[in-house]
Amino acid sequence: MKTFLANNYGLNKPRLVDMALQELYNDGRIDIKSTTDDFLISLVPEEFYQKTIGWSVQERLVYKHIEKSGNIGISTKSLLYPTGIDIKQIRAAIKGLKEKKQVKSKKVENNLLLFTTNAKPEKFSQEYTDIVLLAKPLTDHALKVILEHKSLSLAELFTILQRSGKYDGFPSFDAEFVKRVVETLKYDRLVQERDKFYQPVDLHFSYQSDV
Repeated sequence: MKTFLANNYGLNKPRLVDMALQELYNDGRIDIKSTTDDFLISLVPEEFYQKTIGWSVQERLVYKHIEKSGNIGISTKSLLYPTGIDIKQIRAAIKGLKEKKQVKSKKVENNLLLFTTNAKPEKFSQEYTDIVLLAKPLTDHALKVILEHKSLSLAELFTILQRSGKYDGFPSFDAEFVKRVVETLKYDRLVQERDKFYQPVDLHFSYQSDV
């Protein structure tokens, strides 16, 4: 995108471009996503911009992902990877959003899940209860399998977990859910991804599990 701005609008001073983009991002006017060698920039919809005037960058970021979770909800820890901000900033953003009456929380199987205020989690209690019940054993199992095999693609990992039969009856168990679980392991620095293969961060790491 920076190359496009330089070539088409004569904005060939990287520092000035960076400053302008950062100001627009902080103001909530644009979204910025990094790619391999550049950035993808998109305008924020006017309705969302008007709704979030006066919000912090962290509040907007956290709210977007809570909103994406819909009626299923999302835990505080699950916001770590997609937002890219630390737990203190996430908690501060949640506090601010609650004060603005934009999000609410609901306890499910001893886990606190976050929803936008207009979400209706009570209609999907079985679905998100399944997710909460599934997440911990699946995370432990996935890590154990990766440690045993040293290197696995997502498809290979999903097949092994599926064939174990441990997750039959959980509608939420699919390849996408397994991917989310592995992303949590990556965040916790227990697993790394190389050339689309998941590997233990330390091949000599010893992990005890009752899975």
